[in-house]
Amino acid sequence: MRAVALGLVTAAVLLAGPAVGQTGAPFGPTVLGRVIWPDHDLSQAQVRLYSDKGLTRLVDQFPTGGKGGTFVLIVDPGEYYLMAVVDDNGDGKVNAGDGLGFYGVTKLGETGQEPKPLKVSADAMVSDVVIPIIAVLGDDGKPKAIAVEAPVGPAAPEGVPATIGGKITGAEGLKAPVFVLVLRAADRSPADVAEASAAEPSFEFTAAPGDYQVFALADLSGDGKLGEGDAVGVYGVADWATPPQELPGLALASGAAVGGVEIALSGRLGTDGVVSPPQGAGSFRLDISALPAIIAGSVPFPAAGLKTVCVRLSADPGMSQSLASCECKPGTGSFVIAAPPRTYYLTAVVDEDGDGRVGPGDAIGFYGVDDLTSGKAPSPVAVGPGSIETGLRIPIIIRISDDGKPTPIAPTKEGQK
Repeated sequence: MRAVALGLVTAAVLLAGPAVGQTGAPFGPTVLGRVIWPDHDLSQAQVRLYSDKGLTRLVDQFPTGGKGGTFVLIVDPGEYYLMAVVDDNGDGKVNAGDGLGFYGVTKLGETGQEPKPLKVSADAMVSDVVIPIIAVLGDDGKPKAIAVEAPVGPAAPEGVPATIGGKITGAEGLKAPVFVLVLRAADRSPADVAEASAAEPSFEFTAAPGDYQVFALADLSGDGKLGEGDAVGVYGVADWATPPQELPGLALASGAAVGGVEIALSGRLGTDGVVSPPQGAGSFRLDISALPAIIAGSVPFPAAGLKTVCVRLSADPGMSQSLASCECKPGTGSFVIAAPPRTYYLTAVVDEDGDGRVGPGDAIGFYGVDDLTSGKAPSPVAVGPGSIETGLRIPIIIRISDDGKPTPIAPTKEGQK
């Protein structure tokens, strides 16, 4: 069996790639926009991406697509500051007369005018990003402000994720975790999920612009699935004694920052999914068969607080077909992901060098295997509609050597399941 385990690791290393997930961009997170400088040829312009507001840490740079200044950026998820540079005289250098622009700035040097961050999520297709040229370099190498013709474009780009924060009410005294489940209103597909509790009832999530339904769910019976006696809350419903004809939605605009959202965990499931108030009877029936499964657990590894740790859900024990993924919470190494009902195999990857791929020096673990030499195969996790699987632990058992071979890591008591 050890040879089998090694084969599984080799397949994971060779075939691991980004999760299919629910991305809206075919080649990864994508930003579409244009540089604006009227009456100038912008075919020699480029857009530079920085990770800091001071524009000192260059991440990448992209050329424009022609005289009109359009650009397409394919990037990793993250937060970026954008600067446009126009080589106006076409000499291949940045010097006197060349144009400069910064995303979020329309007038150089005025109060409140500073580069703004552009947030790009894993499923983003951000469009209509506009960078006006607001300065030219003088002979002394310093930028000189120039007049900008208004309008320069939309006030805000389309497709920028919204950020939502709030808290669960009515969870006092509950021992079970509470999961905030965000579903797309159109098809009930999962968009995000966050974990809260009676001790820490606050939550935060990000989502692309659109219409959503937001649930709070707690498996009070502890049987691993939503059913009779379990707790339910829905954004927009305060009292299940007078339930709505249909579940309220949450409409999110591009780039919105919504705080103070409250979800009352005031419903209790009865037979056939009927939701009632804690006292009395209700009439609204929740279609549990349309809900995804929630899978939660932790990766017990010291680097979980220092390095990026990713959990992948795969369709096969060889981990060759990644269906979804999520990052572990720094420090605790906890994870939670919402996924369609089926059977999954779970892999944890510690990205030691932060390059976003599996390679030498990185560490790997499989759910159900606590020692590479034990001969165990990864354990499947079968989930149905409304399943809430918690407490899954994925010990890290392998490190990839410089020559690409899996090397066993001695199990620790913390890593034992």
